[in-house]
Amino acid sequence: MIRVLATLWGLTVFCLAQDTSSRFEALELQIKELSEKTQLQAATIQRLETLLTHDHRSAPIYRKVLPADKILGTSIIFALMCAYTVFMDTGSIVLTFGTFASYLYTFYGFLKIVRNSATVAGNSSIITKATRD
Repeated sequence: MIRVLATLWGLTVFCLAQDTSSRFEALELQIKELSEKTQLQAATIQRLETLLTHDHRSAPIYRKVLPADKILGTSIIFALMCAYTVFMDTGSIVLTFGTFASYLYTFYGFLKIVRNSATVAGNSSIITKATRD
């Protein structure tokens, strides 16, 4: 009886060992497949990075229609005219300076928006060509 139990125990251990070894073999095959996929993906990533570095395009620089110094000069002239009018009407330097600063900011902001719009409109053919590529 003990011999039969020992034989059964031995067969059970042998079957379990065979079962675990087949599981290990299946896991090793899966590991090999996954490592091959990982290597292929790493090669693809490296190739794409190489393409990006070789085909690195910087954003195109468009010529501005109105230069910044002309915008600032025009804004200062209009702000001085408004400040002069306020000074002649009130005689207050504080109000004059406040008017000058606020009008300078307003005119400069408005002319900057006009400049950007004119630049986009003036370079629209170049911009549409660049976005199609």
